Amino acid sequence: MTEAGVYLSDRGHLLILQLDPVRVSCVLCAVTCFRSQFKNKKTFDEGAIDFVAKHGALDHRIANSIEEIVGVYLNAKKLYYVFDPPFVYVPEVFDVSPETIASLDDKPKE
Repeated sequence: MTEAGVYLSDRGHLLILQLDPVRVSCVLCAVTCFRSQFKNKKTFDEGAIDFVAKHGALDHRIANSIEEIVGVYLNAKKLYYVFDPPFVYVPEVFDVSPETIASLDDKPKE
């Protein structure tokens, strides 16, 4: 049985599934598909098929809620304080190996 939570769709969209009433929201597109917006079962089925065609089907569950994803992201993020005005926080820079940088330099320029 499918559980409520946050899913990654087979098209790469972030979907939030809520049950009772059934509601699926695409975070990326800010679109929601829920049963009460349709007049009858036939139009609901058509709307659900259209939603899946645009945003993808539920692929795998990645969290219980969007708050959990944001919390994990913020806890993993290391911030450094810069002591020069305007006193801003600077996010940690990704560690890029010299091999990766060299491979980017080897690419032909268009």
